[in-house]
Amino acid sequence: TVTIAPPSSVTGWGKAKDQTDTNTAQSTVTITDTTPTYKLTPDTRTVAEGSSTTFTVTLSEAAPSNGIAFNVTYGYTGTNAAAAADLTNPPATVTVAHNATTATLTIATATDLLDEDDETLTVTIAPPSSVTGWGKAKDNTDTNTAQSTVTITDTTPTPTPTPTIEPTPTTSPTEPHLPIQTARYDDIDEAGPLAADINALANRGIFDGTECETGRFCPQQPIRRWEFAVWLVRLIHGQDPDTSLTTPFGDLEPQNWWASHVTHLAQLGITVGCKAATEQEPAEYCPHRHITRAEVAVFLYRAFNLTPAQPAGFTDIDQNWAARAINSLYSTNLTRGCDTRTLRYCPDLPTSRAQAAAFLNRAIKRLTADGN
Repeated sequence: TVTIAPPSSVTGWGKAKDQTDTNTAQSTVTITDTTPTYKLTPDTRTVAEGSSTTFTVTLSEAAPSNGIAFNVTYGYTGTNAAAAADLTNPPATVTVAHNATTATLTIATATDLLDEDDETLTVTIAPPSSVTGWGKAKDNTDTNTAQSTVTITDTTPTPTPTPTIEPTPTTSPTEPHLPIQTARYDDIDEAGPLAADINALANRGIFDGTECETGRFCPQQPIRRWEFAVWLVRLIHGQDPDTSLTTPFGDLEPQNWWASHVTHLAQLGITVGCKAATEQEPAEYCPHRHITRAEVAVFLYRAFNLTPAQPAGFTDIDQNWAARAINSLYSTNLTRGCDTRTLRYCPDLPTSRAQAAAFLNRAIKRLTADGN
């Protein structure tokens, strides 16, 4: 409101009158907001595990000459939610092009082997710091219009538990014998139906020294290549290898107690590393990298001397380097893939610690049952 009045030194003047008795010495000004805004719609989505969902970024006015590359961030809540396991190559940005007012953001969810609760994912957009003057759109409920919530529904069928095989008598030369101990992991329930596989290997001492924390197994955490080497060597030989072995890998440090396990796998022909040797540099094993499902298949194929098999019908391994090993695992009932609806194996996904334990326990039980 804008109001006028004469100074006190001027007397005898009054405000003009009109027929509506309005205060004619006062006017009202409405200031309209010109701040350009952005929003993400819809505000909620429900998507089945292994499927994709799309969102729309909408601007109140056309994007400037260089467009706007909005940053995209993700947040997780709910049982077993984990960024590495729930999304496949999630976009870090979504760009609204020059003179455009909308853009589409597509997010693909991953399929895992776990029978788990539904998971909640939040998706939030924000302009980069170099773009100023833009604000989030407002609605009548004061909701954060730059954020949407996705519920990922689990599609993994609950598997039939594998019958327990009685341990071979201690006189058998083919059964590994490690000290028997009771597995007491506080987070074992997070492994769902794979908990039995974890407990079976823990009782053999397979995991000694590789626990993620004291009293915890961290079943959903991706397993590193050196950890899988330790588990595999202990399983096939029943003990730790000679620590005086000379390694062919240039990225193994002598002070790492598990270096001998990796070296032993190389001597057995189970691994050739992640990077071939050159005239100038030795081969590398990449011990701290997460092992993929394809790599696990190849390790098991070589370690247990599996035989080639007919194609299993997996739709995502036709051109994959590990296809022969993956098909062999399927034929020996060591895997049914990551998605039984479309028969996918997901070869490039990292392997969780629970999944790795399940692979190994199935392998040793299968071969023991076959008298191998």
